[in-house]
Amino acid sequence: TGDLFGALAKIMNFGFSDVMLFIHGMFGIANENNNIGMIDPLSDLKKLANGTYYRNQEPNKLYNPNVMDKYIHTIHHSILEEGIVPRVAYHFGIAYDPYKDRILFPHYDWVHTDKIVGIKGRTTQTAEEMAITGTPKYWNYITGYKKTQNLYGYNIAKDNLDACKMLILFEGEKSVLKQFSYEQGKGCSVALGGHAISENQVEFILKHVPNDCEIVLAFDKDVMTNESE
Repeated sequence: TGDLFGALAKIMNFGFSDVMLFIHGMFGIANENNNIGMIDPLSDLKKLANGTYYRNQEPNKLYNPNVMDKYIHTIHHSILEEGIVPRVAYHFGIAYDPYKDRILFPHYDWVHTDKIVGIKGRTTQTAEEMAITGTPKYWNYITGYKKTQNLYGYNIAKDNLDACKMLILFEGEKSVLKQFSYEQGKGCSVALGGHAISENQVEFILKHVPNDCEIVLAFDKDVMTNESE
């Protein structure tokens, strides 16, 4: 029983005056007490609508794909052993650095999809070998690359989203390659480069994927269950 104002007051545990301030803030109605610090729940969507998300953010530096020419365009056997088919690996530009013994994953920009913004190198050493030699598992070949302002694989996955009606968010690049291999090249996944989604990535996804696109989080088990190994 009652009205909408009473329902909001009960659900939000607000008094009537605070409910009115909340409604005023939601719809942008001027109020002489608007300095109370109420949070507009639609503020992010309003920013998205008027395109103010990226104005104060420094974008990643763009590079031509020929920056990969100094490396060997071949597939390390460990990639094949994990079930990634050669056609997919070549499509994503996977390469190999024989000097640092690293598998290279070029990251293409999510807006300028024909430009490279990052190159991630993963060592082929085992965990025991890394512990002995002190070799880091990953190496960033492009200094200053901000993975939180990009989505690995989006340059290819974007063309399949309308048909798949799904975008799968993985942590790492190899999971994307495996999903594309399983779907015979028609994958619909990207990698975040970690086990957290940045605000930039959320904003980009909201703005660029189809409205009916399902977003699926497919992180490692320990992250999804909040349990460390």
